[in-house]
Amino acid sequence: MIQRITGLENLEKLQKLELGMNKISRIENLDNKKDLLNISLEDNQISTLENFPNLPNLMELYLGNNQIQNIKEIKNIKGLCKLIILCISGNTLTKDLNYRTYVIFNFNKLKVLDGIPIEQHEQQISKEMFVGRLTEEVLSKRLNGHKISTV
Repeated sequence: MIQRITGLENLEKLQKLELGMNKISRIENLDNKKDLLNISLEDNQISTLENFPNLPNLMELYLGNNQIQNIKEIKNIKGLCKLIILCISGNTLTKDLNYRTYVIFNFNKLKVLDGIPIEQHEQQISKEMFVGRLTEEVLSKRLNGHKISTV
C-alpha cells in the first residue's frame, strides 16, 4: 500500500492521478502538476486539505472516505476555479448542517457534489445564506491574522 505521493517528478503532462484505497495521509508533491484534470484519493487517511497545491486545470477531485473532519478545510481548495465534480462523502465534515450549501457557495462552477447534481435553487440558497456574511475567516483576514478575542 502507498503511504506517500512520490515519484511523479518526471510525469510532466500527468492528467489523471488515481491513488485510491491506500494509506496516504497527506496531499503532497503535486505542486508542478499543472495539467492534472482528475485526482482520485478516495479511501485513504487524509485528514487535512491544508497546503493543497495550486492546480489551475483540475476539474474532478475525489476525496471520499477519508478522515477530513472540519468544514473549514474547504477553504484550502477554494482556489480550484475549474472544479466541476467534487466528492468528499464519507468524511466527518459532511455531517455539518450547512455542508452542502457551504461547498456550493465556495465553488460557483461545481456541477456535481458527492455524486448528486447541483440544482439552480441550491446555488440561490447558498448565495442567500453566505453572501455578505461576516465569517470568522473574513474577519481574521481583516484583522491581519489576529484572533478576535485579542482585539
